[in-house]
Amino acid sequence: FDLSLVRYNKHEVRVTASSGDLHLGGIDWNHRLENFACEEFLKQVPQDPRLDKESMQALAIEVEQTKRSLSVRQRASLSVQHAGRRKVFGVTQEQFELLTHDLVGKTEQITQKLLKDHKLGWAHINAVLVTGGASRMPMIRKMLQRISGTTLNQTLSPDQSISHGAAYYAGMLASGSGFSKKTFLSKEATARLATFQQHSVNARALGILVRDKQTGERVPHYLIPPNTPLPCAFRQSFGTVVEDQRRVHLHIVESGTTDDAPPVKLG
Repeated sequence: FDLSLVRYNKHEVRVTASSGDLHLGGIDWNHRLENFACEEFLKQVPQDPRLDKESMQALAIEVEQTKRSLSVRQRASLSVQHAGRRKVFGVTQEQFELLTHDLVGKTEQITQKLLKDHKLGWAHINAVLVTGGASRMPMIRKMLQRISGTTLNQTLSPDQSISHGAAYYAGMLASGSGFSKKTFLSKEATARLATFQQHSVNARALGILVRDKQTGERVPHYLIPPNTPLPCAFRQSFGTVVEDQRRVHLHIVESGTTDDAPPVKLG
């Protein structure tokens, strides 16, 4: 689940803040449907499909189709095949929303926190653009419309907008001075893209692991705060762990999704 607060001008796209949850996505909604189907199956057949990989693989495919159906219809069917038995269950949009109520709540908290951290209200947001397949789910759209108080901007294709953006960014790089001799674009496209500027930020704090003198353990020390305009540089002096130390291994880390989450090692 990714969020970006973006300012658009005629020839400039500036990301002013970025947030999200690396471990929250459409697959979590799928898992709720899988567990629901398995529990319903167990009520009729005393064998759990979750103990068989082949049964769960077939169910995973079924669940994905059911999730997509529930994005456009009020009701869909879901079949479970296991231990030589096949059962079909009906699922409604309302049931699906109840099963995933807490997941939607997480996305709402993250969205509201992004604005709060930057002292912004919804009155400062001109448009809410939804991207990614999971944004097709009615529960996500209803939540965003409710908290923003505005109709969602659906001019972009949820499935193609990310790739379109990547293509534009690649074109902007290819049109820059460093790539001008190798560009594969037409002169018109190169001239148009050369007028655009894109500015971004880092989504999470970036730093290194340092040795804690008291415990001897490596702990994260963040040098660059989240949402710092890129590119950026930071300089700080550190001491060695032992006398006459000849080499240092730098462990590069970024902060976790939440304040209490462990750091993520980047290399």
